[in-house]
Amino acid sequence: MAHSDEGGDIMPLAGLFLETIERYVTELQRPKTFKKMFDQLVARRGDNYFEWYRNCLRDFMDRLRSELKLSGLHLTMLDELSQDVFDQLREGYQFNVRSAVIADDLGQEIMLYHRHPSTASRNRFAKDDIVPTIAFALPNRRWNLDPYRRASRFDLEGLSDLWIQPDRPVRVYVDDKTGVSACTVTDAASRLADRLRALRS
Repeated sequence: MAHSDEGGDIMPLAGLFLETIERYVTELQRPKTFKKMFDQLVARRGDNYFEWYRNCLRDFMDRLRSELKLSGLHLTMLDELSQDVFDQLREGYQFNVRSAVIADDLGQEIMLYHRHPSTASRNRFAKDDIVPTIAFALPNRRWNLDPYRRASRFDLEGLSDLWIQPDRPVRVYVDDKTGVSACTVTDAASRLADRLRALRS
């Protein structure tokens, strides 16, 4: 330390370094800054919001399948979302994509399908964060050209729809008779399975 001044006083440089670190830490504490850095990291990895959503969807469906299996209900995946379709639905295009069918051994079934984001989700999240809504459909009468019809709240005892929101942690928002509530993936899968079990009885 006796010769530390031979190359000049390093204290001003050290002070500047500490100030820079403090500013950086302060910026990290801001949600927008953290999200921007996270998005940049995701972009560098070659992933995108669609891939993130698709992974969340798969996790939810896997958990739901396990819950349903306990009651003899079977979940079968149908059409898988593509990047283009995902983007179109988020923009509000008016079409549906069949996601999965849940059926029992007697042939009773209910279909889950993706559609444009619900009003509830648009009211809660920014345009860049919204995702397609998952709604429910029941088999139509045989003479009807459309094999399914959208299930009403009356059909599902108040349940309307849900959406899986990529986040840290991931949340599933369920629009039920009590309003919209945020659940963990596990809780949402259990809650939906319980509702479908109750409809059978």
